[in-house]
Amino acid sequence: MLNNNLQKIEVIINGTKMIIEDQEKIQSITDIILSDTISEKASVLITSQQAADLLGMSRPTLVKLSDNGKIPFTKNGNRRMYYEKDIRAYQLKREQGAKNIGSLVDLSEDLNLEL
Repeated sequence: MLNNNLQKIEVIINGTKMIIEDQEKIQSITDIILSDTISEKASVLITSQQAADLLGMSRPTLVKLSDNGKIPFTKNGNRRMYYEKDIRAYQLKREQGAKNIGSLVDLSEDLNLEL
């Protein structure tokens, strides 16, 4: 049976052409490329409304989190500005926390515990 989900990439290094079919290597290369793209965007300043939109929350909630030290910000005059990398980091942290809670719920169900 043919697996249509397999990927191939062509890489040219110093004039030498290689075809990579190993899925783990392809994933590693993809991760490196995406991390470089993310780091290029890391220094981008965004407004509080843009940050709130990225996080799927209201601007007042974002401001409260910032005032409590959960999300760093800088001031530009009287406006709060956020580095996109800080917003993405908070988003990842929040998603990881949700996964951990889900794992705890699964574990409690496996052990027949009530929360």
